[in-house]
Amino acid sequence: MLDCTFGQVDLTQVLGASEGEGVAELGIVDEHKAAVTAARLNQGTAAATDSCTEPACTDPTHDHSHSSHNHANTPATTAAARFGIKNFVYSSRRPFAPERLNTVLKLMPTSENNNRLLSETLTSQIAEAKGVPLAEASVPKATSKEGNDDSDYPDASAARDALSTVVRSKGFCWLAHSHAAACYWSHSGSHAELQLIGRWWATVPEEQWPEFQAAAIKDDFDGVHGDRRQEVVFIGADMTDTRRGTIEKALNWATLTDEELEEYNDNVAVPGRLATLFSNPIYLRPAGPVA
Repeated sequence: MLDCTFGQVDLTQVLGASEGEGVAELGIVDEHKAAVTAARLNQGTAAATDSCTEPACTDPTHDHSHSSHNHANTPATTAAARFGIKNFVYSSRRPFAPERLNTVLKLMPTSENNNRLLSETLTSQIAEAKGVPLAEASVPKATSKEGNDDSDYPDASAARDALSTVVRSKGFCWLAHSHAAACYWSHSGSHAELQLIGRWWATVPEEQWPEFQAAAIKDDFDGVHGDRRQEVVFIGADMTDTRRGTIEKALNWATLTDEELEEYNDNVAVPGRLATLFSNPIYLRPAGPVA
């Protein structure tokens, strides 16, 4: 029971957050988990039905049903069959190096300049509202057309071709400039952005988690970094296995190397140090209202 005046209560007292918002905003999390489940089921089905032409093969996950020719001659009736629409989940437990991720993002077929400037005042408001240190919520003065060039990624042409088939992508992402900030990747058509949605639950005392969400939150924990992760669903037309591999290769390139990860781990407890080591040129739009 909370004392209040005319029903006015600080939202951080009832939403399971500590000096800011936790990552599990219901709408985003519920939608995300459903999308991840569907994509992984799709991946599993695709893997289980790959046609196998080896006569001696006894692997039950391979398709031995001569699917290359359909005796029933049944026409394709789904969008996936007609347009080659497939989805997959990119997952990693390493943070992105923001500069390299920015290089990959510029290979996407987007038309909008998403690295807009924020005033220092608004940046301070975002940091306070989201419970993220100011240095980790601030936005550099570079625009999306400045900074890294496509040539920084060695296989830019193939990555651009593969990413051009993506019509929708969304999910949680972790940038190395902050150990607290939980980001959400949101892309549809020609628009893409990263949202600052709050703090990772690993930074919030467990007794402040919403009781009905505690089990789901724990499901996302793995190792010393808790729920910090990359978990992005990609949906593409004509998304071949080769293109999927090319996208995954580009995103893996953007994650921290072993040496960088060691440096990250050595500095997580030093205020502002990660923001200095791993400069972030990407605008993080605050999700939800900023009071």
